[in-house]
Amino acid sequence: IKADNALINDLELETSGGVCDRIDKIFISATTDGISYGREQMVVLQKPFVYDNRVLWRKVGRVRRLIGFKFRVIAKGPVTLSGLSIRVT
Repeated sequence: IKADNALINDLELETSGGVCDRIDKIFISATTDGISYGREQMVVLQKPFVYDNRVLWRKVGRVRRLIGFKFRVIAKGPVTLSGLSIRVT
């Protein structure tokens, strides 16, 4: 993602959950050079029949030029990651 000298306030990932697509945990990490990734943020997510949980990472930080994100999902079956929204100032 190209963000020249921007401050990323939060990052939200949209998932489809429920009975079949049970997601236990999501790990999010960021990189600015594409080689080394920083500390992973863990988000504990859904239980069956709970549809209103959000994957939200607040105060991501300042970006000089470029930033990339890696999402690791721990689930019992296939999952759907449907959208990513980032709030930048």
